[in-house]
Amino acid sequence: MSCLTYSQQNLIPNPSFEDTVRCPNGTADPGAVSLWYNPTNASPDYYNVCSTMGGGVPWNDWGYQYAQEGHAYIGIGTFFSSTVPNYREYLQIQLTHKLEANKVYCWSFWISLLDSIDFASNNFGIGLSPNPVTNFSTQSILPINCIGFENEIYLDRNNWKQVSGTFTATGQEEYLTLGNFFNDQNTAFIQVGVNSSGGEGAYYFIDNVFLGDCITQVTFPNIFSPNNDGINDNFSIESIGVTELNFTIVNRWGEKVYFGENDPLWNGKCNNIECSEGVYFYICTFKNVQQDKYETKTGFIQLIR
Repeated sequence: MSCLTYSQQNLIPNPSFEDTVRCPNGTADPGAVSLWYNPTNASPDYYNVCSTMGGGVPWNDWGYQYAQEGHAYIGIGTFFSSTVPNYREYLQIQLTHKLEANKVYCWSFWISLLDSIDFASNNFGIGLSPNPVTNFSTQSILPINCIGFENEIYLDRNNWKQVSGTFTATGQEEYLTLGNFFNDQNTAFIQVGVNSSGGEGAYYFIDNVFLGDCITQVTFPNIFSPNNDGINDNFSIESIGVTELNFTIVNRWGEKVYFGENDPLWNGKCNNIECSEGVYFYICTFKNVQQDKYETKTGFIQLIR
């Protein structure tokens, strides 16, 4: 695995939910995770490998998923069916310190769709506020400024996807909230199941949340195995602090077999036909936000079935 990295400081304490007050007592136990808290009357979930009561990792009451980092993650509902309009779940935390005015910060998080759920949606994101924003009598939308969100409907139940971006602070932000800050009318969704045990809504596992200086970090795996065993089936790039990313893969004869932008995800196919085992060459260009310049990285990928 090749990686380009500069310095990093995360302003979010307990960003991958490893620190606990106790092991989760079932799934709907957000109070078990240290420092994070539930700002409404809805029911976000906490999962940790130490739980033996349905809130475990990788097995839990609602599905099967390893943590993207460490041994824990959270689960948040982003949309419910029309029987519960604008139902939302959130988790909130105080940053290590207030943000600086007019400074550009980078943010990112990882998501994965719940196994036993009927819908998938877009709009999961990060909101910032100068003070805690809570309403313990509602299960609806909190009035918080959303600085970034996943615009696409993510359908993958097996793999984690990184969502990232940048924003310029006003200097008042000190609290961070995770969830969907858009109403049902402005949230896109599609049905992916029927009468699933997780219910008639959209719900995602969340892990490894970042907010801090715009470092540049681009990681390229050098091997993957698209054999549908649920492990390392797709080739993806991890990136923080970059924009305008373009990624091209060619075979040994220089023929292009894949092209992706921003969040490339290659399944080992070209024109819907499985590519043969072997070594492929990649070319990746992106804009380094920290240094405000364009960079190009190249390397090799080994495809094994």
